[in-house]
Amino acid sequence: MKEIEIKAKLKDRGAVMRKLTDLGCEFEPEVTQSDTVYSLVAGSVEVYMSNKNFLRLRVKNSGKVLFTIKQPQKNHLDKI
Repeated sequence: MKEIEIKAKLKDRGAVMRKLTDLGCEFEPEVTQSDTVYSLVAGSVEVYMSNKNFLRLRVKNSGKVLFTIKQPQKNHLDKI
């Protein structure tokens, strides 16, 4: 499965939620999570993004823990 993630700052969260509901979207309860990312090298953004692999440990407020790896695919925007 390919994951597409979009982040945006909303001026009117309520209006966006209403529109998405009108379009048929269903929502789940909000999730709080804490991420710890591990990489080979750190430093400036350019140095950090030069890593080929990123390991992530994610702890959710439900107590569930996920371990993931992000690796480059076709271009710098594609990750698995």
